[in-house]
Amino acid sequence: PATKYTNQAEPPTAETATKDYQLICSKKELKTFVAQLRTHGQFAIRVICDSQTAMRTNIVGFSLSEGTHQARYIPLRQSMLDSKPQLSLPEAIEILKPILEDESIAKLGHDLKFDFLVLARHGVRIQGIEADTMLASYLFDSTQSTHQLENIVPKHIAYRPLKEEDVCGRGTKAINLNQVPPENLLDYASERSDLAFQLV
Repeated sequence: PATKYTNQAEPPTAETATKDYQLICSKKELKTFVAQLRTHGQFAIRVICDSQTAMRTNIVGFSLSEGTHQARYIPLRQSMLDSKPQLSLPEAIEILKPILEDESIAKLGHDLKFDFLVLARHGVRIQGIEADTMLASYLFDSTQSTHQLENIVPKHIAYRPLKEEDVCGRGTKAINLNQVPPENLLDYASERSDLAFQLV
């Protein structure tokens, strides 16, 4: 059943919740984390992109969760002018592809069709998809006007997720996700996989 809350007991947010969200910015760190994911046998994934058009979008990073309130965000180098060390897309794909295509390891997520299409454009075919919380939400209540993660989470978990506008701004001053510094995108990106893991 959905967890209810009142104005007197506001749900936790990224600022107030106890969590383990971290950036992964090197090949060594990512290889170590991938090995850890293999021992768990399942993980949640979200491909963070700069638009919602799967066939044209650019990958900004990868969010991976192996457990409740835990996630790692792998930001990708957008240009050679980036001052902080980050992985390039080819480097990240090379390390992630074997585990993403391993059907013996269960993949969880929200709107995995989008992730599947985006990754297929880069030569990766996700195997072992076990649960998609967007599809589950539709099956529970097909009359909902939207099944976005930030809309369904408060109905099932006492938590208020970040929205894209919370990190990108609104209106004419809004910027693209690929312009947000990785440290500022960490909580938003990490929630995309962590909350899907929790919903499953």
